[in-house]
Amino acid sequence: MRPPPMAHMDDCLGRLADATARETGIDKRNSPGAGAAGGLGWALLQCCGAAMRPGIDVVLEAAGFDEALNGAGLVVTGEGSLDGQTAMGKVPVGVAARAAAKGVPVAVIAGTLGAGHEAVYSMGIRCAIGITPGPMELAEAMDRAEELIGRA
Repeated sequence: MRPPPMAHMDDCLGRLADATARETGIDKRNSPGAGAAGGLGWALLQCCGAAMRPGIDVVLEAAGFDEALNGAGLVVTGEGSLDGQTAMGKVPVGVAARAAAKGVPVAVIAGTLGAGHEAVYSMGIRCAIGITPGPMELAEAMDRAEELIGRA
């Protein structure tokens, strides 16, 4: 009798990790980014000497964000729904960290302010405003974006 597909895949991946660790003397299977759904991350860490970096850092560096902050008095960034998850490392928090290092305040314009959004205030975000006056279909919000942002 064959094992269930997931158990079989898990066993095979475990044997692959064991074999590469044995051959290379490196075991990256417990590294951040190498866990569930991190197969490619693990392979790059284990076999190619890659390093994991937060995506926001890569994007801000590529965009020259730190240089753009020189002389800035305010950064305005956006988020679809600013909520408790935002504080767990979404774009506005990454932007705020970089801006705080240069003493530049950050404001967020969000589609909505959700539960727990207040957590971002301790992470360098000075103010946040939701642009929708109440429940609204995404298509309508997008069609009215200029008006809604202008009101906010």
